[in-house]
Amino acid sequence: MNYFETLPWHIFEKIIYESINIKECDIQYNNNLRLVCKQWNNLLPIKNFFKLYAKKLKLNIGRFENISIFNYIKKIIKENRCEILKSNTSNKEHKLILDEHLIHKLYLNKEFLQKVHINKYALKYIPDELIIITEHIINENKYANDFDVINIPVCYFKDSRCIDNVCGLDCANNYHGLLNYTNHYISRGIDDKGRFYLLFFYKDFEKNRIFYEFIYTISLNIYSNCKILTFSGYNNNCYIGNLSNYYDPIYPYFKRRIRRDSYEYAIRLLNFKKCGFVEYDNTEERYYEYNFVKESDINDSDTNIDSNSDTDELEVCLYFDKDEIQNNINYNKQLYEIQSFNDVKFCSKSENISNDKSDSDDELNDDNDNGDDDYGDDGLNDTEFKIIFKNNII
Repeated sequence: MNYFETLPWHIFEKIIYESINIKECDIQYNNNLRLVCKQWNNLLPIKNFFKLYAKKLKLNIGRFENISIFNYIKKIIKENRCEILKSNTSNKEHKLILDEHLIHKLYLNKEFLQKVHINKYALKYIPDELIIITEHIINENKYANDFDVINIPVCYFKDSRCIDNVCGLDCANNYHGLLNYTNHYISRGIDDKGRFYLLFFYKDFEKNRIFYEFIYTISLNIYSNCKILTFSGYNNNCYIGNLSNYYDPIYPYFKRRIRRDSYEYAIRLLNFKKCGFVEYDNTEERYYEYNFVKESDINDSDTNIDSNSDTDELEVCLYFDKDEIQNNINYNKQLYEIQSFNDVKFCSKSENISNDKSDSDDELNDDNDNGDDDYGDDGLNDTEFKIIFKNNII
């Protein structure tokens, strides 16, 4: 039995009202609530849905503070009604009807509600640094595709422990179960701490691996709760964020603030421009993007590059294939099991070596008979000797 069929209209409307999600600014997701079944779609036509949505959104306009859009519309209609009735014009009743229809048409529509939603709610979570710098890079490089944060698909993944990479190795190897929350190579969301994040999936074709990367906001309390963008990913395979992982003169004790190099890399990824793989340079002690950043150095050298090579082939690009990502996850688990087995095998082997060594030392001590039952010549007992010996092996 469908119990929703027996519910009074006002109860059903209240359920839909409480189900509307405002924080993520995802009107399409909320509108899809009407598509649960035909009865829901009939009970809640699009016009009534926008009325419910207008009741949920709050405004601060002039003398009206924290007022819903729906109540704001009612106040405008009431004030206009008084003005029309006081006037000496004819056909007042027709003007009242036309005025009410016009106001509803102006305010109770998807475009206006989304605009209010973005300005009042979404931009509160999105750092100004992300919007300003990305717009500057787009205008400077004149890329065809704009970096429109609001139109990015919404991801409802919430676990901040996973985003901060403190959830545990098993969870990280499983990519935190992200495949249950997204089906796109880029998505946006807000975690359970109220922090905005972007989630990227991209493929390194040379390694034949697909990695994920979070770009998210954090607050540095030592700098008066300053909000900055940082990053996290699987085993520090963060091609976007690692390009900013070097000394920061603004925050000298924190080297993981997203900066211009990372923004430029992300913009090229989003526009499917040529991007290289990012690896650590031990000599210069920082990450570099290879086959792109150092291409000028190669051209200046005496090395001849084959002109017939396909230089436009993408080495790293945004990529999402659920089955292929699952194969990556299975591969991660196999690597973890192999590594765990080798660690256990190595530890047991080192313990056997240390036990043999300690037995030989005991025989030497018995021969010398210096009266020290538990200590060798260096004054260390067996337990201390085993620890030092294992550390030396490792």
